[in-house]
Amino acid sequence: MEFSILVFIFGLVFGSFLNVLILRLPERKSVFYPPSSCGSCNNKLKFYHNIPIISWLVLGGKCGFCKSKISIQYPLIELIVGFIFLYCIDINSLENLAYSICLALSFSLLFALCIIDVRYLAVPSFTLMLTLIFALIYTHSISSFKDALIFAGGAYLLKSLIESIMNAKAKSDDECIQVMGEADIEIMALIGALLGIKLGFVAIFLGAVVSLPVFMYLRIKGKENIQVPFIPFLSIGLALVWFFPSVGQFCLDYVQ
Repeated sequence: MEFSILVFIFGLVFGSFLNVLILRLPERKSVFYPPSSCGSCNNKLKFYHNIPIISWLVLGGKCGFCKSKISIQYPLIELIVGFIFLYCIDINSLENLAYSICLALSFSLLFALCIIDVRYLAVPSFTLMLTLIFALIYTHSISSFKDALIFAGGAYLLKSLIESIMNAKAKSDDECIQVMGEADIEIMALIGALLGIKLGFVAIFLGAVVSLPVFMYLRIKGKENIQVPFIPFLSIGLALVWFFPSVGQFCLDYVQ
């Protein structure tokens, strides 16, 4: 019980760090310096202003200096990452502790990448690679590494083929259509590493299905050329299969 509480607290603290990462990395700023400050009055926050969740609740969701509102995003991300750590880390097996920590880090960073992708339609390459590396460390098997390469290679070839066909008549680079970003390919590699070939395809299929309402809405509104972040949809597919194994198994049984 005590260890579970420690794991949850560590997850909250890491979630607090992810809030900084989400805010600063896309702007190419250091995540360590300068210290956190209020976005409205620029006053440097005291250490007791940065206690995960508690500070936000005690301050009533407002800055301790200028009383401007602090987004609920901050405690919400901390809470979600806390539960990710609690779910991923095997508290009953110290032998697998290091590997399960890597899984928790991978899922938490992926969650942060989803938010960054929604906001900026681009993700930091280093963080993306770190997410994949932690996933590969968790699986620590040659087969998962091969599955990651198969998914990445297959996604890249499919992307190249579709774009070549769709852009055959394009007269300039501005008219070219991009089916998926390079980051999406690395996320598919991560899915392949964690789930394997069969369940990996299920996760990608589910992610595509979840994305359909968004693309249909944009088409109805005549906004087909708007770029849509796809990492969140791929992550939803991964989460559905990973956290709810019966969903993935049902899909496989239905196909077979």
